[in-house]
Amino acid sequence: PVESLSRKLIPCLCITLSLVLCTPGNISCIYHYNVKFTCSWIPGKETYLTTKYTLVRKRYLFFLIPVTTKPPKIVSVEKIAGVKQLLNVTWDKPDPTLLDLNCRLRYRNTNSNTSVTVVFTMNQNKRRTSFNLTDLWDFTEYAIAIQCVGVGSEIWSEWSEEKIGRTEQQAPSKKVDLWRVIESSPSAANRYVHLMWKVLKEFPSSECLLGYKIQYYPENNASFKTTHSTTDKMAMLLLTGEAYVISVVAYNSVGESPEATLRIPSIGEKSTEIVVEIFFVLDSSVSEVSRYVIEWYEELETELLGRSWQYILNTTKWTAQKDAFKPFKCYNISVYPLYGNKIGTPHSIQAYVQEGRPSVGPVAKTDNLGKNEAMIKWKKIPKDKRNGFIINYTIFYKPEGGKELNETVNSDVLQYRLKSLQANTQYTAHVMAATKAGGTHGNRITFSTLKFKTGLKIFMHCDFLSFSPPPHMEQLPANKPHFLLN
Repeated sequence: PVESLSRKLIPCLCITLSLVLCTPGNISCIYHYNVKFTCSWIPGKETYLTTKYTLVRKRYLFFLIPVTTKPPKIVSVEKIAGVKQLLNVTWDKPDPTLLDLNCRLRYRNTNSNTSVTVVFTMNQNKRRTSFNLTDLWDFTEYAIAIQCVGVGSEIWSEWSEEKIGRTEQQAPSKKVDLWRVIESSPSAANRYVHLMWKVLKEFPSSECLLGYKIQYYPENNASFKTTHSTTDKMAMLLLTGEAYVISVVAYNSVGESPEATLRIPSIGEKSTEIVVEIFFVLDSSVSEVSRYVIEWYEELETELLGRSWQYILNTTKWTAQKDAFKPFKCYNISVYPLYGNKIGTPHSIQAYVQEGRPSVGPVAKTDNLGKNEAMIKWKKIPKDKRNGFIINYTIFYKPEGGKELNETVNSDVLQYRLKSLQANTQYTAHVMAATKAGGTHGNRITFSTLKFKTGLKIFMHCDFLSFSPPPHMEQLPANKPHFLLN
């Protein structure tokens, strides 16, 4: 088969065509200093042939070619003793040193992905450069990197390796938010005062605090000062009935924050009263008021330290933070005016941020059944089941086989007498409690009206009995005894 196949082969002729090559265009080159020289171009029309290109470089064209510098080398990132919130960054100019450079310095808090960029220029005569980063947070670590580009070039170097530096620590610069709850006491001699405070988020060194110092003294005897230290954000003091001045400072290894002070009035002392409208629209007509404190807690909250509060400055309106209040929960909300470190008389309200239907209906029962009337009584719904303010109750009642009727009463009424009922008739009834969001029906009860009225007075005459009448019946004939039955 192979031989027969070879006899049938037909000689073929190979023809090679030669095409004229186009000159490459748009040649561009980048010189990575002392590393590599990279060029690219457009080859021209496709020839479908293997093509060899020769690149010729002439030195006198060097400065016409974009040069990519190496990343700068950061030598140091240091704080300056005694200078707060500042870092000094020093770095060496990258090769080639004969170029003027535009550089970008990028810095960020190591706990954040958000960075800030600063742009500056380095001239060819300066080998080492320093730059001060200011307005930083104190005692905070920053990551710093730099990249550069030759003036006139558009090709930036890679970012340098990040270098870490920490700013100098300073004493806390702001007061803590201080508040108190005075526990009522049957004794006029002593009372417990619960202190609580918050460290403001603006504290750059809040995570480096070592503790808090509490000082208090009678207002009329500042020399009798008592000092306590704690690492908690709350404290309980047992004070006598006189007025006290209390201060709290936060401290770290460098120093203390400014004092936050409050005055605790004496037992029975009347505070200056100020009118505050509801919906947190505050009366700013009293010029002595320096600020306000909004205090709120759930009505059923039993822990004195379970309360929340917020200082209000330079405004007479307050908008609650998101998630500060839960739906269907009743809150006690108070607004305290502050006169310096003195606390005025609060204005308090109860409020729901969102109301719902009661979780359960009223438990009802009947009382004092009569021929044509019946008394329906019910109990208040437990506070934790109301889900809103009860605005009214509705009593529904229906005779057997008849039409359902209803009567509505105010929220402070807990009983109602149904009248004009049919005698000797079975009724069903229930009570509905309603909030603004809707009503919930209570248990169904059944009762029957009487056939006859109760409380009739009946006189019976008996001839076969004889007895001495009581004093109040002496006017009746002695031989005609009478019985009074109710």
